[in-house]
Amino acid sequence: MGGIEVDQDCRSAMQGLYGAGECACVSVHGANRLGGNSLLETIVFGKLAATTVLADLEILPSWDKRAMQAALKELEEDLQKLADIRKDSISYTVIRDRLRELMTEKVGIFRTREGLLEAVMLLRELQQELKKVTVPGGISSRRFHQGLVNAYEAALMVDLGEIIAAGALRREESRGSHYRTDYPNRDDARWLEHTIVSWAPDGPSFSSKPVTITRYPPRERTY
Repeated sequence: MGGIEVDQDCRSAMQGLYGAGECACVSVHGANRLGGNSLLETIVFGKLAATTVLADLEILPSWDKRAMQAALKELEEDLQKLADIRKDSISYTVIRDRLRELMTEKVGIFRTREGLLEAVMLLRELQQELKKVTVPGGISSRRFHQGLVNAYEAALMVDLGEIIAAGALRREESRGSHYRTDYPNRDDARWLEHTIVSWAPDGPSFSSKPVTITRYPPRERTY
């Protein structure tokens, strides 16, 4: 799950970043659980993050609305492209199925540098294929339009796939459900840190944030 980065003018008043899901570290289901919690965390804390952003914006003396207007314009353009029928139009299901196969084969629990490099390359090819996706019948009505939602989500999943693959390529160690066969050991000296991702024009941009160690220091898993 990801965070929301806000406009520079608002950063000092709003602390700069809002998190939802596991990156918020609220541990709804306990520590280090591999599955089953993402849906609840997204619904509950995604909602809380969004409403908190709105509430904080309302109490600011002034803020630049151009960034929001630009984002809404970009969203409108993206949705309109899905209604433009082309000769080489494809269904979102083509992208979804390719993405599913790619992520399963190249970015599963057991990962290699070669596989991850190939995954990033193929994901960028999928980015180009997304330009061909259209929604049959157009988008004259957007309310309860599941085809439109699915098509738009397919593009978001490709972006997220690249973040996962590139992030796994960057982290040269094994930790939890991330297992690099070429780096089989955990490396706290280099990688005991949170990975922070922001989206740049040429793809995901990575930075790091130190981990705050409290009562329970990390230990190696042994079974």
